[in-house]
Amino acid sequence: TLGFGVIALARGRRGPRIARRDVIALLALGVLGNCIYQTGFAEGVAHSRAGTAALLFSSSPALIAIAGRWFGIERIGLRGYAGVALSMAGIAIIVLGGATAGGADGTLLGDAIVLASAVCWALYTVLLEPLTQRVSLIDVSALTLVGGAVPLLLFSAPAIAATPWRHVSCATWGAIAFAGIGSLVIGYLGWYRGVRVLGPTRAAIYSNLQPLVALLVAWFMLGEVPTAWQGAGAATIIAGVILTRT
Repeated sequence: TLGFGVIALARGRRGPRIARRDVIALLALGVLGNCIYQTGFAEGVAHSRAGTAALLFSSSPALIAIAGRWFGIERIGLRGYAGVALSMAGIAIIVLGGATAGGADGTLLGDAIVLASAVCWALYTVLLEPLTQRVSLIDVSALTLVGGAVPLLLFSAPAIAATPWRHVSCATWGAIAFAGIGSLVIGYLGWYRGVRVLGPTRAAIYSNLQPLVALLVAWFMLGEVPTAWQGAGAATIIAGVILTRT
């Protein structure tokens, strides 16, 4: 957030001035997408099975397509909807093919929270699309992150104060740095660019490639060989992405 803020301020002196209504809209959307969604998803996963949570969140492209049509921001054809459905089926195959019975038992409340956070992410993505057309991606990233960071800091202040930061390992600091730079800077810039160029639904369908990427990383870094079912699921997800893009 701090890095984006510095870059946005530096650009603001040379670039066009952002309308006040756009600033307010981006800050409000930041609360929705970077505070309510993030908090709800983490809380939901903590009270749900990982596989169930993955399946529920894989509905995001379908929810985004419905929200985009509802708000009149985006419409996709039957082939696009078929690609979304195919990608969701691939997620189901990967999760079920993992055959991991461990983990805490899920609850209906946890599942409901995950689904509600998926709805929040869908609304965030759809309502953000018009703003990405008239505001630079750096400014979009900075303002939405600030909008989400302020309430998050307020809620997490007691936990931050109670954390023994002197005893935090180098690996943990490295993970925090990677999450901040990789996910919140590189990842968000790519996401907003995709929403601007491809539209919310077609950009969201690429998020369903995450289980495939996780399988490949686990294979090469952890030696976890994918099962045949997981391979079939990966192929199904890729087919869904291709179908949506065409």
